[in-house]
Amino acid sequence: MTPHSRSGIILLKGRGTMNEKKIILKLMEEKHLSMADLANMLGLSYAALWDRLASKKNKSLTTKTLSEILNQLNYEIVLMPRAKSGNIQGAYVVKPDEGENK
Repeated sequence: MTPHSRSGIILLKGRGTMNEKKIILKLMEEKHLSMADLANMLGLSYAALWDRLASKKNKSLTTKTLSEILNQLNYEIVLMPRAKSGNIQGAYVVKPDEGENK
């Protein structure tokens, strides 16, 4: 099933639920990117990327790591109210921390 686009938002209708690692692997497959290709784009070794995506050691990615990987795949993290799925009004885009003070 293909994503549906509305106002720049990708709606993953009919794909079911996936964790962040499976989403990244699915996007890599759709873009015909190997693990080595993505590692090179991120400036990481193959082993470092494999450790983040395929290893059982890390259960989930940090928001920062997820955002950095998705950025290379031309995607971003968007938070929106459940009842408004697909409606950009009220949505927030998550960006990686770029050194701002907290």
